[in-house]
Amino acid sequence: MMKHMVCKEIILRILTGNYYVFKQIISHEIRGVPNHILDLGCGTGILSGLFGDRAYTGIDIDTRIITYAKRRYPRKKFFVMDGTSLSFPDKLFDTIIIVGVIHHLNDTQAKHTVRQVQRVLKPGGMVVAIEAIQPLSRFNIPGRLLRAFDEGNYIRTLDEYVTLFNRLCPVKKAYTRHGGLFDYAVCVLRMSSTLKRSIS
Repeated sequence: MMKHMVCKEIILRILTGNYYVFKQIISHEIRGVPNHILDLGCGTGILSGLFGDRAYTGIDIDTRIITYAKRRYPRKKFFVMDGTSLSFPDKLFDTIIIVGVIHHLNDTQAKHTVRQVQRVLKPGGMVVAIEAIQPLSRFNIPGRLLRAFDEGNYIRTLDEYVTLFNRLCPVKKAYTRHGGLFDYAVCVLRMSSTLKRSIS
């Protein structure tokens, strides 16, 4: 199983350009943001190194992946947890990053996840979400073929991701980025220090 995870990560590094686009987006968007960060759907914890000495917590639903992450990044905190039902107290995190999670969730699961994000995010906190979209160029045949084998069954458009995250708070910034063979939707949100929304 450990060899399988290592092989899968190597393949993903190749296909995504060593996660370059994820790292670039996150590093740019969270500049100057306070310390406590939640990586919702952290996988093997590959992005944890971006945050230096900031308090980092990664969660994933897969026990084996979290075991691997704990071994590889022993100074970071990792927990097995479902994003639709977080066990953290309210208003705990300054920043929440969500990379490649929502396109695995149906509308009901996605709505529950957004509700949990709203609950555990501090007033004034930030959310950076990076999600799969279909290739923007019709000439990106390899990207289209690889997206067909994506394990996520709910790949949405940028507008659909914006509509979903607007349930949390108004999306401050939304754009698409190309990385490796793939294209991504990016949504950046900042929770008002006074805004309270009811997600129905």
